[in-house]
Amino acid sequence: MVITRSHLTFFNKIRHFSYQYSKLAQIYTLMSHIPHLNTLIGQPDTPSLDDPYELIRLARRGVSRATLKTVSQGLGVPLKELLPKLPIGERTLQRYNNEQYLPSHVSEQIIQWAQVISFGHAVFESADVFQDWMRSTNRALGGIKPADLLDTRQGAELLLQLLGQIDHGVYR
Repeated sequence: MVITRSHLTFFNKIRHFSYQYSKLAQIYTLMSHIPHLNTLIGQPDTPSLDDPYELIRLARRGVSRATLKTVSQGLGVPLKELLPKLPIGERTLQRYNNEQYLPSHVSEQIIQWAQVISFGHAVFESADVFQDWMRSTNRALGGIKPADLLDTRQGAELLLQLLGQIDHGVYR
């Protein structure tokens, strides 16, 4: 069989469709676990988080310092290890009381961490197993601990992608 240019175009379209389907499946899986995320954020006036625009509004308003502590516990990572990963100084963070809202750029990162927790708990069906996974080196991540990737948005997105692969049985 001779592979022609039209064959290659067809295969590229299939590959592109497969990639798009994979992304949609990840988003659907993540969004199906949003109710747990809502309780994880722990703010009584938090609107339903099944809409990405609600997440944007929440990030703009800010999450409380108490939420950061809850997220730290959910990740199984001590707060002292998480603080250097935040785009705010430790001394500045200490000036906030537990009920005060943090700046939007900090809140956005905390919300993304909460998404990782919510999805991780759903995938592993256990908070303890998820926390062990976060603290263990991972071959799929090149021997890096998942918790070490939380300092960047791309790192958190990579964790969400990897959790999606584990959830769908497409683990590399």
